[in-house]
Amino acid sequence: ISEYAFTFNAESVNVTGRCDSIFIDSSDNIILIDYKTSKTKKNEKELKEDIQVRIYSLFLFLEGLTVNGEIIKKIPDKILIIYLRDTLIEVNISLTIDDIKETINKINEVRKNIVDNDFRAKIGRHCNYCIYKDLICPEFN
Repeated sequence: ISEYAFTFNAESVNVTGRCDSIFIDSSDNIILIDYKTSKTKKNEKELKEDIQVRIYSLFLFLEGLTVNGEIIKKIPDKILIIYLRDTLIEVNISLTIDDIKETINKINEVRKNIVDNDFRAKIGRHCNYCIYKDLICPEFN
């Protein structure tokens, strides 16, 4: 399945996203594939902490995929990150149920901060693309 769009509810929070690719082998193993075009590469430990990959995995765990009329709900058996620049570097990781629980906690923390109107700016490379940096950002000005 390529470009798989999803929406799911994680404890009162609607989460929407789009996976690059999901593959299901003949043994019903779910393989999540995320393609990266960035020059910056992450190691396995950094990728296990990547919220994007975790949200994809949470979706598959909570909602699952329909395969031959049957819904398969589980953490992906394999997560492949494929860096497309230069040499097609591939990194393979897997997550645990504890990682999934931690992801739900992170989502709830973000939800709480939104409800509490607590938006702390963090300076980073993403600031270059932010339309608010010159207008209202306390960290940038």
